[in-house]
Amino acid sequence: MAAVGVVFVPSGQAITVEGRRLVNLSFAFHYAMSDTAPWSCHDQNLAIHTHTPARLAR
Repeated sequence: MAAVGVVFVPSGQAITVEGRRLVNLSFAFHYAMSDTAPWSCHDQNLAIHTHTPARLAR
C-alpha cells in the first residue's frame, strides 16, 4: 500500500481505466487485499448491492 499515490497518476498508455481514479483506487485496494483472488471484489459488490437499497429506502 506504500505506492497508492501512483494510482492517481495517468500512465499515458491509453488503457481502459486511464483517468478513472476511483476505478484505479478500487483495483489497487482489491489487489492489496487479495492479490488476484476475486473474493474482495465479490465482498465489495455484495456490500454495495445490499446497503444501497436500504439507504435509498429511507
